Amino acid sequence: MVMLFINFTAEGAGFFKSRYREAAEQYRQQGLRFLVGDAKSTKGSFQYFGVKEGQVPLIIVQRNDGKKFLKPNLEPDHISTWLKACKEENIAPYFKSEPISEDNNEPVKVVVGDSIQDIVFNSGKNVISWLQYWRKLSYQSDADVIIAKLDGIANYIPRETFEFISYPTVYFTSASGKISQYDGNRTKEDIIEFIEKNRDKPAQQEQGKNEL
Repeated sequence: MVMLFINFTAEGAGFFKSRYREAAEQYRQQGLRFLVGDAKSTKGSFQYFGVKEGQVPLIIVQRNDGKKFLKPNLEPDHISTWLKACKEENIAPYFKSEPISEDNNEPVKVVVGDSIQDIVFNSGKNVISWLQYWRKLSYQSDADVIIAKLDGIANYIPRETFEFISYPTVYFTSASGKISQYDGNRTKEDIIEFIEKNRDKPAQQEQGKNEL
């Protein structure tokens, strides 16, 4: 699906729509659906995709596998060339993300779409991730364990890794990369017990490095 967001009352909107229709005729036979929306009346879509009105004119491609591609501040004559590059996957996918926190020194780390790889998968530590709306998990972790919270509405979550249908959902990623979903009681004691059972101890982490 291809979605173009422009200001319908802005100067040049008609020309923009014309160029978009030309691109739609070119690519529609490849199974793509083309939609156009007025930036002034699509606030819900902006929130869903994590984009801002200041990025208009913008175009978004959402594939069947869930990957999204975005081009903000688009020029009308660049629509076809950008779609071609997107189709050939010469453009990096777009991941919805809140800004990375500059001050992230609290016991519960804030993870966003742009930092999930660094904190959850590549930190070399045991990470328990709390996918949530608002609820907080208060637990003072040790140096080898990261307690993380991630707003699953405002940020991209790799669903091929973390399956969830409701919030809050809790996942644990060991330092060696093993992922487990936590479905126990949401008490501090039960969560600590789960962490201790599934975490990699420092000796195990060092062994994993040596094996690499």
